[in-house]
Amino acid sequence: VLIMYGACPQGLYKGNKTRIFLQPFMPMEEFHFWMATLRFDIGIAPLYKTEFALSRSNLRLLQYAAMKIPIVASDYGEYGKALGNGLAGITAEDDQWVDRIGYLLERPDERRRLAEVAHDYVRENYDMASNAHRWSDVYREVMDG
Repeated sequence: VLIMYGACPQGLYKGNKTRIFLQPFMPMEEFHFWMATLRFDIGIAPLYKTEFALSRSNLRLLQYAAMKIPIVASDYGEYGKALGNGLAGITAEDDQWVDRIGYLLERPDERRRLAEVAHDYVRENYDMASNAHRWSDVYREVMDG
C-alpha cells in the first residue's frame, strides 16, 4: 500500500484506489502520532529538481529517521546533503525509484539496519537532551557579544 499525505496525482489515484491510502492534511499536533501509528516500511522523499525544492529542509528525512523508518530520497537539495553528511538512507534519481524501493522491500534486515543507523544519527545530532549545550553556548555568545 502506498500512503500519500495531503495529495496524490489524480491519474495515479484513479488507477490504483485499492493500493493507495490518501491521508488528508491534518493539524500539526496530530501529524507525528499519525505517522507513528502507520508503521511505514519505507519512507519515500522525492523532490523535483526545481529552485523551489532547494528551499525545502531535511525535516521529512529527520522525521522518518526519528521513527526508525528507512529512507529512500532524492539526491537533491537538503535531502541529498543530509544523506551525504551521515544520515543513513538510499538516494534515487528519477529512473531509480522502483529499483531502490524494491531493493529495500526484498531486504528486511537492510531496512532495519538503515533505520537504526539513521535513528542513531538523529539522536546524536538533533536530540534536545544531547544538544541543549549547543543552544546554550549560542545564546550565551549572543548575550555576551
